[in-house]
Amino acid sequence: MRTLAGVGFVLSMIFGFQLKLVPTTEGRPSSLPYRFALLHLGTLGLAASLLLETSPAPFALALALVCGWQALGPAAAFARGRAREWELLGLLLLTLTAALGVALALGWPEESSPARGRAQLAYGFLGLFGFMALTVVTVAFKLFPIWVWKERFQPEFGTRPVPGMKDLPSQPLRIGANVATFAGSLGTAAAIFYGNPGLLTLSTTVLAMGIGAFVANLFLVVRWTFLN
Repeated sequence: MRTLAGVGFVLSMIFGFQLKLVPTTEGRPSSLPYRFALLHLGTLGLAASLLLETSPAPFALALALVCGWQALGPAAAFARGRAREWELLGLLLLTLTAALGVALALGWPEESSPARGRAQLAYGFLGLFGFMALTVVTVAFKLFPIWVWKERFQPEFGTRPVPGMKDLPSQPLRIGANVATFAGSLGTAAAIFYGNPGLLTLSTTVLAMGIGAFVANLFLVVRWTFLN
């Protein structure tokens, strides 16, 4: 049930929102039914394999392919210099998480290895916290400034100069939050896997700085509602 809720519902919802908020994730519109069919097949198959105690590897591979497929459009646009969408960081992190899931499903590390438990914990952290937190951090400033701008400045638009939506948040803070959350999440997962306390301290500090920069930027946007 946790697989169906965490992977099926949440991931389907996030992918659906990204099609609206991150246009490059759409790719070829004709591919969308196949992409979401593969997502649902992988989710249902993974849940069934866990219940029946059969190999989940084919379904874990299907989910990894879907994650890579979702990231393909933003990655290609970034490489061509056409779009610099920060949501690509979250999708890259998700694809790495899905690849780790495939490795676990194929038996790496071995069940008898002490690294097995650490790899599973790192996998859970990346999926449940890293990807979710990074998705919120990167997507929030596509929506939140719009809401504040419409509430505060839309009635005055055309009667006097007003700031643009992109002027409401701090762009340096936004970049810092995105990069620090990505690097902190990846570093924390690596520290968990290798059992390195020093790296864990450093990476969680970077992660906390990223979340702090995100919260500070939210306050910078909110303050516009109180300015004349």
